[in-house]
Amino acid sequence: MMKLTFLGTRSSLLQQHPHHRQHSSLLVECDGHRVMIDCGGDFGEQLSRIAPDALVLTHAHEDHAGGLAAGSPCPVHLTEATARILRRQGYDPERWQPAEKLSLVFGRLRIRSFAVYHSLRAPAVGLRLEDGRSCCIYLSDVAMLGKNASFLAGADLYIGDGTCFGDELVRIEQGVPCGHAAITSQLAWAATAGIRRVLMTHCGPEICRDEDRAQRTIAGLGARLGLQAAFARDGQSVVLAE
Repeated sequence: MMKLTFLGTRSSLLQQHPHHRQHSSLLVECDGHRVMIDCGGDFGEQLSRIAPDALVLTHAHEDHAGGLAAGSPCPVHLTEATARILRRQGYDPERWQPAEKLSLVFGRLRIRSFAVYHSLRAPAVGLRLEDGRSCCIYLSDVAMLGKNASFLAGADLYIGDGTCFGDELVRIEQGVPCGHAAITSQLAWAATAGIRRVLMTHCGPEICRDEDRAQRTIAGLGARLGLQAAFARDGQSVVLAE
């Protein structure tokens, strides 16, 4: 059994909503292990309460790593690229365990990283979480999948970038897609991969301005593709393969 708890679901922008107050972060519990994915500035003083056994970072942006500026109480798994960026910014590297690609095992829980397009200054990865019975994709910040779309195959749940419905936040820098993919595009990715359930995190101002309307919109868009789709909320838990 894999239990997923959304510790936070808002984007880096300051606009907040009662359901999306804290930076996007996910707590994964499996076989007695507690693994926290991302630790934005909101969580620096909350780590003792959350009590993760390990932390996994998707990239070096402040809303995903800022809570670790003064160090970490547990091992931190991150890519070499993310480690280089955080070292330059003065982060305490004592508990870091960097690797070119992440392939982690916590009991039955396996976490693998795959590169995605999001930022040239803070290269990001998506994560594939598996426990032998179920599989979840975590992509809180993504502009485009690129050559790694195959990592989505066989997943039960897609957790994606809920910044905006359209593609207005995708830009090209030095020939590379950067920013945030449209929610509509990500629903299509999930449907193509055979995933039937979608939850969006990293909710931007467009969603927070009228969350009820946004929930209706994504549910309708998902239904057209045979998907169950919604925006996740802070504190929400999901159990896979119960």
